[in-house]
Amino acid sequence: CTIVAGTAHSFAQYTFAVFLWGVFFTTQNGAYEAILYDSLKEEGNVDKYTKYSGFSSAGFWLAIFVSSIIGAYVGSQFGLRYAYLITVIPNVLAVLLALTLQEPKNHALKATVSSVKMVRAGFKAVTSSSRMIYLSATYLVVALAGWSANEFSQLFFIELGFSVLIIGILNGVSGLFQAMGNFFSYKMSNVSNRTVVITLFVLFSLTFALPPHLRILSTCLFLVLVFMQHSFTISNNARIQHLLPSEIR
Repeated sequence: CTIVAGTAHSFAQYTFAVFLWGVFFTTQNGAYEAILYDSLKEEGNVDKYTKYSGFSSAGFWLAIFVSSIIGAYVGSQFGLRYAYLITVIPNVLAVLLALTLQEPKNHALKATVSSVKMVRAGFKAVTSSSRMIYLSATYLVVALAGWSANEFSQLFFIELGFSVLIIGILNGVSGLFQAMGNFFSYKMSNVSNRTVVITLFVLFSLTFALPPHLRILSTCLFLVLVFMQHSFTISNNARIQHLLPSEIR
């Protein structure tokens, strides 16, 4: 994906790179949470899932913070193409580390079931109770708010008149706020889902409704938005993980 994007000379090629990124996202999405949960379950520490998930995700977003600052400098000095190409290095390292990964035994043994049956079982588990439907719907709303904010933020920053360098730095600061949100997510475990949805709705609306001349205030609200979204996402995900069977997690 990064090589295709970094060597793109047409919109069609770049679109294909985005398509590959989408395939990557959908195939790996949920795998990390499942492996972490089942690993903690084997060790008898499943009650610490929210804390460990928050801390590890915080590490991920701290890496986003550092890489965004580096990417901002590379993009402004050498061109955006090279900001893509340098990501090949961490991707290769990630693949090498992934090859050493061992799945939890109770999860790996049940992973031989066909994909179609897994999807059916997953749908059945999600719709098995009103609580599960409620949690899943909340998780969807929170995720949509977060991804919409992240994806729209690039156009949002451009509209506010920021340069490539400043946008890269703001992406890094955004990653830092998301890291802090993940780090403190275990403190959000007792917050109701209704409060989550209302809070995100208010923050999202205010952030993108303010006029361009209030760009400092808009940027600050955006950072608060991503902080709250990531705090709520981890805590709500923990509630869902507790209700899912290991074989479809």
